[in-house]
Amino acid sequence: MDRAYSSGASASPPTAPASPSVGYPTSGNPALGTPPTTPGPYWYYMMTEEQRAVIVAAGITPSASSTTQLRDAILALIAAGAATDYKASVRVATTANIASLAGGAPSTLDGITLVVNDRILVKDQSTASQNGIYYVATLGTGANGTWTRATDADAAGELTSGSIVPVEEGATNADSLWTLTTDGIITIGTTALTFARQLLTPTNPQIQPVTASVASNALTVGLNPTSLDFRSATLTNGVPNTRTIASALSLTIPAGATLGTVSGVLSRIILLALDNAGTVELAVVNLAGGNDLSETGLISTTTLTSGAVSVNQVFSATARTNVPYRVVGQIISTQATAGTWATAPSTVQGVGGQALASMASLGYGQTWQSVTRTSGTTYYNTTGRTIITSPVFNAPSNSNVAISVNGIQVAYLSEGGVAGNNAQFSAVVPPGQSYVFTVSSASLTSCAELR
Repeated sequence: MDRAYSSGASASPPTAPASPSVGYPTSGNPALGTPPTTPGPYWYYMMTEEQRAVIVAAGITPSASSTTQLRDAILALIAAGAATDYKASVRVATTANIASLAGGAPSTLDGITLVVNDRILVKDQSTASQNGIYYVATLGTGANGTWTRATDADAAGELTSGSIVPVEEGATNADSLWTLTTDGIITIGTTALTFARQLLTPTNPQIQPVTASVASNALTVGLNPTSLDFRSATLTNGVPNTRTIASALSLTIPAGATLGTVSGVLSRIILLALDNAGTVELAVVNLAGGNDLSETGLISTTTLTSGAVSVNQVFSATARTNVPYRVVGQIISTQATAGTWATAPSTVQGVGGQALASMASLGYGQTWQSVTRTSGTTYYNTTGRTIITSPVFNAPSNSNVAISVNGIQVAYLSEGGVAGNNAQFSAVVPPGQSYVFTVSSASLTSCAELR
């Protein structure tokens, strides 16, 4: 493919035949004096130049001594993304800077034990020009291995802006996609390369790995290694911040800290992850407090102590002001004595994205049901969802009926007219809050609730 022939070569290309024989080749017919089809110099010129053009386009110098350069060129063009920006997947991706890729690379990465020839996305180097796609050339016994740039990402044109790299495994990066966001001409080993995690939705939808346990009358909640995407702390930048949680996090709710829960009443403790300027921390809040947990804004917290008894405050180990947050789990628990965490939670659930907010929408998955209610008795909404209660009263003349939610009167009727009237009205009861019906010279006859 280097325009090398045994003899008869010319310094200029041949001219196309003036009257070419167009069609398909034949072996000729000697009896009739018809000669066989001959390709001619122009045919050889077209065929060899077409193949030579592919080799040159792949950045390979044509060589008369190679018989595999056309194959190599086709593979290189495919790998370089001539038809697509998708690169072949890697097994794992880095989560932090590797001190030395040649002679100091680890034998395990993101919880995965490596083997020779594993492909790796290196994306977290302090010297960003070292980032790229590598493979394990030598597997060390700890942190003394050698990683070498992969052949589909070690030359000009093989990594371009927008290249997408799928990651197969890893505690943090499993089943994720990463995009090369570096613009312009890229020189491998010289240009600083930046890879950003692709988001399928505005927030990470992954179900998060949370834990909860009780000991010594304290409740300890935790979040195992994962990665989360947080909003910008300014809320004016639409680019999320991806935070890697390499080690398990925990937060202990001490004895005496009720978080506003009520003795003997089911409560839902919501576990939050906070982005404190790049460091992820945990926080908790009682769902009954009515806080906005839609993840669309920022949140402030109060230091968690044994005196943490407010139902509407968010508590963390250290008080934080206006930080981005994510809802990562909920712990459903009923304690005989509020603040004495002695009974293991009945349910520990990880959540993802805004699942908690969307599932709490009024009417979603709910039905109207007949329930038994007695006037003067305090009830609690333990469904974890907002409900509507709608009692019916027999209200003779000079009678009063009312509904109070969390001690606040929200509905009231005074009947001063004709005796024997019936009255029905409704009230909305948020999750975890109490409600009570009070009557004067009247009676509660029935009740329906949307729950």
